[in-house]
Amino acid sequence: MKIDASKFQLKKILTPIKIIVELIIFFAAMFFIREEIKNYTLTELKASIVAIPYWAIFLIIFFVCLDYFILTRFDILALKNEKYSFSYKKTTFISFISFAFANSVGLSGLTASGIRINLYSIWGVPYKTIMNIVIFCYITFWLGLFWIGGFFLTFFPVSLSHLKLPIKIPFDSTFFIGIILLIGASIFTGIIIKKQGYNKDIFIHRILLALGDWITLSLVLYFALPPHNRIDFLHFLSIFIIAQILGFISNIPGGIGVFDLTFLTLLSNVYTSDKIIGALLIYRISYFFIPLLVAFILFVMFRITSKRKKQLSEILNNFNSDDDAIKNCIALSNTTDSYLALLGDKEILFDDSKKSFIMFAKSGRSFISMGEPIGDSSTFKDCIWKFHNYCRENKKETVFYEISKDFLNYFLDIGLSFLKIGEYARVNLNKFTLDGHEGKDFRHAFNKLDNLGYSFEVIPIENVPQIIDELKNISDEWLLDKNAKEKGFSLGKFTKEYISLFPIGIIKKDEKIIAFGNILTTNNNEEISLDLMRYRNESPNGTMDYFFICTMKYGKDLGFKYFRLGMSPLAGIEDNTASFWNKIENVIFSHGEHFYNFKGLRAFKDKFNPEWEARYIAYSGPFNLPNILKDITLLISGGVKGLISKK
Repeated sequence: MKIDASKFQLKKILTPIKIIVELIIFFAAMFFIREEIKNYTLTELKASIVAIPYWAIFLIIFFVCLDYFILTRFDILALKNEKYSFSYKKTTFISFISFAFANSVGLSGLTASGIRINLYSIWGVPYKTIMNIVIFCYITFWLGLFWIGGFFLTFFPVSLSHLKLPIKIPFDSTFFIGIILLIGASIFTGIIIKKQGYNKDIFIHRILLALGDWITLSLVLYFALPPHNRIDFLHFLSIFIIAQILGFISNIPGGIGVFDLTFLTLLSNVYTSDKIIGALLIYRISYFFIPLLVAFILFVMFRITSKRKKQLSEILNNFNSDDDAIKNCIALSNTTDSYLALLGDKEILFDDSKKSFIMFAKSGRSFISMGEPIGDSSTFKDCIWKFHNYCRENKKETVFYEISKDFLNYFLDIGLSFLKIGEYARVNLNKFTLDGHEGKDFRHAFNKLDNLGYSFEVIPIENVPQIIDELKNISDEWLLDKNAKEKGFSLGKFTKEYISLFPIGIIKKDEKIIAFGNILTTNNNEEISLDLMRYRNESPNGTMDYFFICTMKYGKDLGFKYFRLGMSPLAGIEDNTASFWNKIENVIFSHGEHFYNFKGLRAFKDKFNPEWEARYIAYSGPFNLPNILKDITLLISGGVKGLISKK
């Protein structure tokens, strides 16, 4: 993206000027207010506040509560517009906290959006949905201001001829301001309808909510004024709206100064200044200070409580990884990768419904998910968002390793970047055959060992304990011969507990087991694979080919669609790719045989005529990619020793 340097410099110059102008407006307004009330003592101001009757205090409290209730409907309507189902109580809580802070602190667009993002994301609402809620509420406010302000300032105009402000307003009446607002409201409405479409029910509710907000808010100040000689409410509302508009223009939190000065001058012919100042103090304490205090206490209590719940949840998870829930999610999976959750080397994070989970491990400054969520795909979006929030709470980078293109939009929604890391192979078993010209290579590899007396057999789960010690000996011999160690995370590893969970495919000769592999299958017959494959030193050349062919034949006979061959790292990276990191990967794939047999692995899998699919990592912190790649590499290779080994 090209940056316009001149615009950047202009912004740097204008920002401090803007701040200086706002400060000048504020202090000038405070000077005029001081001039208005200098003839009144503090005792007289206190007396004007005490003089407000109890019934008026009750109404003030009532309308403050009613207005914040109306404001919370903004978020509820926004969620309805998004067609997103979310807790009514949680929405009310978040909306109140957001508006209470925004009304008092100012910069409402930034303050409210920041709090909404923080709180909604804790409960797993997708980032895109949150931003749409923020935009909806912000637009609703301005839509209401344009229409309602335009109507009242036009049809119930207020004279501005004696208005004392630091900046001269070029109108003697609000009538012309009202006309401008009505024109703006029409244009604004047209733009909204063009971009977001027209929903009559939503639009009417937006206007009604905005009207209710303005009326109840103005009634808070209206009943804080002395009850005798009370000004007509409709004209008061016009004064209130023009004071609010001028306060917004000043960009000072709560419009302090400009808002107050507008009221002092426009109501000076009805009330004395001490009575107006007293009413304004009541208004600010009741509508701004008290709700802010309540919101702050609720926010702090929520954060403390949620932190304790999180700590308790982590403690409980350490002693109880919910096996039944994990197995239920695995049963819904389309890939045999899901069984890696049973290795015990990864943490499990469920979505709120426990219909899906993410398995991940910590490495360096990253939390790395092994693949996509496992389970009910309809809950994947929420599961991904929850994991991302968990990473942010722990100040770790979010990383999803070895993901497909199927759910890339979910990762885009939370703002992750992507890098292709290789290709994944699986054999279409409907096309697999040992017959005819197409199957001659497979037939030759199969017959080679079959004629030597080797055979394939599947040991059911219940009989695995009888051979587990023999399998352990074969595994240890294989590791010693390859000068390798168990890796885990993205690969199976030998533990008696893990291996005993699956049927075992074996290659044997004269009743002696020569090679073995645990067989993984999906419940919907989508995929079958060999996970951990180990063989003795005496195994003849072609043992692994024979093992794959026998397992594919076994899977096809049982009605499985695909046989999983797994990843070929760095394969399929285009020479002319625009990505700097993909170019680096291409170089490693082409010249990195000393460290890993990249080309050999790709060539071995290509023999089985698989279908190749791209695989990616999705990650946060785009400028921290080198460290993220380091964290991933050390994790999947089993540390530095595993990194420099070919196996």
